[in-house]
Amino acid sequence: MATTYKILGQGVPTTSTSTTLYTVPTTSTQTVISTVTICNTTTSPATAYLYLVKGGATAGTTNALVYNSSLAANSTTTLTLGLTLSATASVVDFLVGGTGTSGALTFTVSGSEIA
Repeated sequence: MATTYKILGQGVPTTSTSTTLYTVPTTSTQTVISTVTICNTTTSPATAYLYLVKGGATAGTTNALVYNSSLAANSTTTLTLGLTLSATASVVDFLVGGTGTSGALTFTVSGSEIA
């Protein structure tokens, strides 16, 4: 099995709804998300949300990792997580980010894919 270390996804939610940041690409891939960096690029505080969603589910309070957390203006936070995701024939796990302020936060997801 080959391990590839990389930026798994990046996103800037442009509405106050959640945005998928990373989806496991194939049924033969396992993924380890090591770090999520959230950067507030505005001059006002912004609210961050982060969800680890099991295939077939939707983002919500039952799978929240970060929920309604205020990030100061022009600041960055880095989360070291070690999350594992996988895919099977019928379900695919994915990571979702969101903000209460459209376009305020940049999410960067780093880790490794094992295929």
